[in-house]
Amino acid sequence: MLNDDTLGDSIHVYRIGSLIAWCISVGLTTFFVTTALQVSVPVALGVSIVLQSLFTLAQSPLWKWVFKRRNGKLATFAIVMTVIEGAVNAGGIYPIVPRFASTGTGKMLIEAFNLAPNIGTLSALIVALFIGIIAAGLPEYLWGLE
Repeated sequence: MLNDDTLGDSIHVYRIGSLIAWCISVGLTTFFVTTALQVSVPVALGVSIVLQSLFTLAQSPLWKWVFKRRNGKLATFAIVMTVIEGAVNAGGIYPIVPRFASTGTGKMLIEAFNLAPNIGTLSALIVALFIGIIAAGLPEYLWGLE
C-alpha cells in the first residue's frame, strides 16, 4: 500500500530526494574541480564523485548524532568536513551567483524589494557559501529522514 513517505513497498521518497541532492552536490563540485584543476568535464566528474563519496563518509558521524542514531556522536571532524564540502560547493556556484540578477527571479526580487541590480563580491560570497553549505548537508539530512 502506498503512503505519504514511500513509493511502493520499499523506496523511501526521502532517499530519492537525498540521491538527487547528492547529484546536485556532485555537479557543484564538478564546476569547482573543472576550474581549479583545469581538467576536462569527464575527469572532473570522476574526481567529484570520489570527493563527494569521501565527504559523505566523513560526515556520517555528524548526521547520526543529529538523528540520535546508535553510535552517533558529534564529531568535530564531521563538522569540519561539512564546512569544507560547503566551501567546495560554494566555489562551484560562486561564478554563477553574480548572473542571478539577470534571471527572471532575480529581476523580480530586485523590483519587489527595490534592491541594487548588481551583486557585490561579498554578497556573492555569502550567497555561494549559504547554497554550498545547504548542498553539503541536504543529502545526508534527507537520507536520515524516515
